[in-house]
Amino acid sequence: MKILSFSDSAAEQTRSVGRVHPDGSITFRGRTYRTIKDVPKECIAFRADVPSIVQWRALYRAVDPARKATRPR
Repeated sequence: MKILSFSDSAAEQTRSVGRVHPDGSITFRGRTYRTIKDVPKECIAFRADVPSIVQWRALYRAVDPARKATRPR
């Protein structure tokens, strides 16, 4: 399984990319699956939807080691 960046449009055209949502569900070919184990084998890559990317970036910023190193003590 492969994780694609949001801007990678080449895989969008292959119809083999699932869309991951903030609640962890995955939409693939118009059907929503609850877990990654439920997704059919035809789904060869995942791409996060925009709300997921925003959420992940906010979480990462909170624990980013580079950011903590530059913060004054």
